[in-house]
Amino acid sequence: MNKIKILMVVTRLTAADGVAAFAMNYLRESDTQKVQIDFAVYYPQKMSAEYTDEIKNHGGKILPLPPIRKIQAHCTACRQIFEQEKYDIVHNNTLLITIPLMKIAKSMNVPVRILHSHNSKLGETKGKEIRNRMLLPFLVAQASDYAACSSKAATAMFGQAPCTLIPNIINTEKFRFDAYSRERIRKKYNASNKIVICTVARIALQKNPCFAVDVIGDLYRKNHQIEYWWVGNGSLEEDLKNYVAQKGLDNIVRFWGEQKNVTEFLQGADIFFLPSKFEGLGICVLEAQACNLPCVISTEIPDEAIIDTEIVTTVDLNQPSKVWADNILAAYRKDRDKLKAYDKVKSSCYNNEMGWNYLYSFYRSCLERG
Repeated sequence: MNKIKILMVVTRLTAADGVAAFAMNYLRESDTQKVQIDFAVYYPQKMSAEYTDEIKNHGGKILPLPPIRKIQAHCTACRQIFEQEKYDIVHNNTLLITIPLMKIAKSMNVPVRILHSHNSKLGETKGKEIRNRMLLPFLVAQASDYAACSSKAATAMFGQAPCTLIPNIINTEKFRFDAYSRERIRKKYNASNKIVICTVARIALQKNPCFAVDVIGDLYRKNHQIEYWWVGNGSLEEDLKNYVAQKGLDNIVRFWGEQKNVTEFLQGADIFFLPSKFEGLGICVLEAQACNLPCVISTEIPDEAIIDTEIVTTVDLNQPSKVWADNILAAYRKDRDKLKAYDKVKSSCYNNEMGWNYLYSFYRSCLERG
């Protein structure tokens, strides 16, 4: 078979975006003799130079799209892309804004049009979820194949229709725990004598940030040696900082913004904490486990993200913040050096060394069936 040309469709290309991380992790493992992966980006103002350089170095193109509100220019750009590039596969990782692109791809006979669900809900608010649910059939009708990162994500978008689960791979070796690195990093961030709780996530409603701060407040009342790191940015960043100030927790909550070196923060932390209201998978939970970092997460995070039940504690969101704080303290007592989560993640389908072959086989099967 000739080299397969793939258009990977994403909203943005930033380190804090889980879907972008999914696409980039696969790009890094791809065989450039077998595939060319280009990226269509809906918000080109939200692209990191590191990601764009990687894509170009891997032989891919970056195709920024005009805003969807400029619908005529947007559709013209989509048609020009498909006329010029002759893609074999469109791998669509986003929602309703891609209806025109997918409809044009179908009308121009792109043989494989994959719609990939990355979340277990269709919107952060009830209103958005209802709107998206009403318009979703128009998007689904343009796809030839369905994919998802978990069974919850599959059901959210496709109901009971046949769907292929594609693992969100990570570079497990990159996250291997190293005690020496941990001490160096804690010294670097002036946290050597602290109990460090870390969240890696966008600051958005989905991640439940105000509740997270409530938990940290209860934890601080139990133990004044704690420090809370939030790695990531988002639309609610200023609101959350104001909430932290209102709670009088400015001295223990550190906002690190978007970081390239997420591994450093996981190495230096004592607990990974994620009380999400919903998740498609939760790639950061996989990364934390690969780093042998005890995790306290919500029961809304899919079971597929939990590789080692010894290292991961799940708590129902209906439980009060004090119960969450107790679970974090219990997780802190686990001996990180003796945990075996890294080995389990490395031997799982989420290991980058295995994942690419699976995705490539999926692409091949879609093309052969089509």
